[in-house]
Amino acid sequence: MTLQDDAERRRYFRFTDEIILNCTRISPADLIQDTAEGRVMDAYDLSTRLASISQESAMLLRRVEKLEPVLAEYLQRLEKKIEAISTFLLDQDAGQEDTQPRTVSLSASGIRFADDYPWASGEVMALRLILLPERIGLRLYGRVVSADSTPTPDQSQQAVSVDFLGISDLEREILIAHLLKVERRHLRQTHP
Repeated sequence: MTLQDDAERRRYFRFTDEIILNCTRISPADLIQDTAEGRVMDAYDLSTRLASISQESAMLLRRVEKLEPVLAEYLQRLEKKIEAISTFLLDQDAGQEDTQPRTVSLSASGIRFADDYPWASGEVMALRLILLPERIGLRLYGRVVSADSTPTPDQSQQAVSVDFLGISDLEREILIAHLLKVERRHLRQTHP
């Protein structure tokens, strides 16, 4: 890792958060193939796109609300329907995966978490995140920056630090928006 890489990793703020996380080791060749050929869209990708559209339309909805409150209420209900469908598809896609929330340290450029799998620095992984409580799915890739061999406090897992690879602007914006919500929740809890 170069100093420039380290500076890139530290550009974004980090927060401790509860998310659903599943990660799988993949080969660098699989990563190149998946990104070069264009991956097949799944429920995580759909969830990401819908969350992005919701973020983009939020300002328009506020303007409509001022002019036509009834129309705005109708549009908000349509939004909730779409969110329900997205959540259902996300849950169906997650299927056999672990759906228990995990405590992680999350930023727009990477993630740190405790894991049973013996990860090694440099390994590449596919990550599937579900941001809570919104239930927004993200399918990302990452490279292990460090895998601390010193067990975590529960003495059975190692702390794994991962930098996201090839994260799109859209995915980064969703992570940043989520982290801002986490910060607001934290501030409300500590300063009622």
